[in-house]
Amino acid sequence: EGHHIIFWILGGPTDLDNLTLLCERHHRLVHCGGWEVRMGGDGRPDFIPPAHLDPLRRPRRNTMHV
Repeated sequence: EGHHIIFWILGGPTDLDNLTLLCERHHRLVHCGGWEVRMGGDGRPDFIPPAHLDPLRRPRRNTMHV
């Protein structure tokens, strides 16, 4: 599923630089589970867990698709 990093309803662009692909489960976690997504400086998404999973909210990356 396509996910707008900056939601288009909040003025985010609908271009590839503002999109990432997520499976249905992870898309739901971003919208309802406290996870956040931001685009890293290298154009790859960083996933920030909610504070109850990581109090420092350290960004995580998918290491399976380098």
